[in-house]
Amino acid sequence: MNKLLAAAYEYIQGGVCVIATNKNKMAFRPWKRFQTEMITIEEAEQLFEHEDAYALAILCGSTSGNLEVID
Repeated sequence: MNKLLAAAYEYIQGGVCVIATNKNKMAFRPWKRFQTEMITIEEAEQLFEHEDAYALAILCGSTSGNLEVID
């Protein structure tokens, strides 16, 4: 298991929705539905084991228990 997938497991178990991004910090797969649905472990495995997976992005809002980020 790679480090990104291990981190994704931790976030998902904590109720935080995550997606994989490429080196340009862009999602390389459609992610809109994860704004309202939690990613499954199986989906996370597919994303984070993909050759383009470089980083992890956290989705805020209702899908992550109303998590907010203040810059």
